[in-house]
Amino acid sequence: MANIRNLILAAVLILALGAVNNPSVAQESKEIDYERITGPRYGEDSINCVLNLSLYREFFRQWRQSGATGTVIEDAIRPWRWVFVNCPLASLNVYLDGVAIVEYMIEKEKDPEVKEKLVDTLMLVYDQRIRAFGRKGFVLGRKGVNLITYRPNANDQLYNIFRLSVEDAGNESEAPVLAQYFRYAERMVRDEVITKETFFEIYEQLISIIDFNVNQSQGNQQQISTWENIRGFIEQTLEPYATCDDLIAIFGKKLKDAPEDIDLIYKIINLFDRKGCTDSPFYLSTTLKAYELDPSPESAYAIGRMYFRNREYAKSIPFLQEAEKLESPADRADGMLLLANSYRETGNKVRAREAALKSIQARPNNGHPYILIGDLYAASASECGTNDLTTNAVYWAAVDKYIEARRADSSVADEATNRINIYTKYFPSIETIFFYGHSEGDPFTVECWINENTVIRAAK
Repeated sequence: MANIRNLILAAVLILALGAVNNPSVAQESKEIDYERITGPRYGEDSINCVLNLSLYREFFRQWRQSGATGTVIEDAIRPWRWVFVNCPLASLNVYLDGVAIVEYMIEKEKDPEVKEKLVDTLMLVYDQRIRAFGRKGFVLGRKGVNLITYRPNANDQLYNIFRLSVEDAGNESEAPVLAQYFRYAERMVRDEVITKETFFEIYEQLISIIDFNVNQSQGNQQQISTWENIRGFIEQTLEPYATCDDLIAIFGKKLKDAPEDIDLIYKIINLFDRKGCTDSPFYLSTTLKAYELDPSPESAYAIGRMYFRNREYAKSIPFLQEAEKLESPADRADGMLLLANSYRETGNKVRAREAALKSIQARPNNGHPYILIGDLYAASASECGTNDLTTNAVYWAAVDKYIEARRADSSVADEATNRINIYTKYFPSIETIFFYGHSEGDPFTVECWINENTVIRAAK
């Protein structure tokens, strides 16, 4: 067999030629040409192509079956290199296997200079795969993640690889790619290579992709957890750069330059909501501008939330009423719950319950609306009863709602149980129940505005 060292060097010289002669390739910039390769699948010499393809695949298969141990992989290098150079369209496996082959070469190489050229070769395997088989965004993401292993501090190169990957793949980007993109964007803003403004734009881009994938993953809790973990990492990474003063300075200037850009306005509203920067006059003026330009349920909801957070409940109600028209069930549920709380704060229990029930309809597994209704009932004891039985019967209806809350949503179980323990003490006594001609377990209708069917229970 030919000296393996010579084979490796030959592969390096051929495959890394582009990187040596064109430094911009190593820096991964917009100028990389990913024009698709054309021509016959098996190249100009189809017989040799098929022969070398079969040969390298057989050696590679044996290596994989051995648990990626032994030197049989070295026999695959020369035919693989021939296929890579002479018939790049022959098979996607040329690139999938090529990553493992070149990584083996990198691991075995002792010369630092040659090793670095082999890393360039590894990157070229990904680039040629894009030219041969497409899926630019996906492959660039894999390329960037792989490069971190060998050049974790190549901040500019990695940032640009991930940037191009996400720009191309969009909502189909893989979760780890988003995390790494933001990780290297943070390094770039820390080194003042990119501005804070660009950093925030990347943040908005990635959060939008995460939101899309969370919505698409409904029913798959594992996928949702993966995306939410990435969101948590991104939020944590952004935190040192996301003071409210920073946001106002950056987006105040952008809005001044484009005061009627409704997409920008919604971006500002969403970002300020997430970062808790809703007390500033800038946020108020932005939400009002949104409603002026786009009197939609979305802009009305933004204003309603703002008034609610400012405890201006009467002002929030007409805007939050529009939340019932929101397309997103989650937003609709949140909006109706805020509306229910606004009605409660203004003393309108009937409307508060109506809004809470609409919130439940939009998101049945949320226990908070049930608790709110239970609280409304419990607060009505003095106004809904005329004697010891009917006054305390209100607590049966209240506890029923707390039980429903606990059944629907384990996250509110402790809160619901605490209320149950409090209000069961106010149930009528067994003597009172008997005095009014009833027995435990009998059906009972709590009248007044509540009008709920329940079951008679005695205080314990």
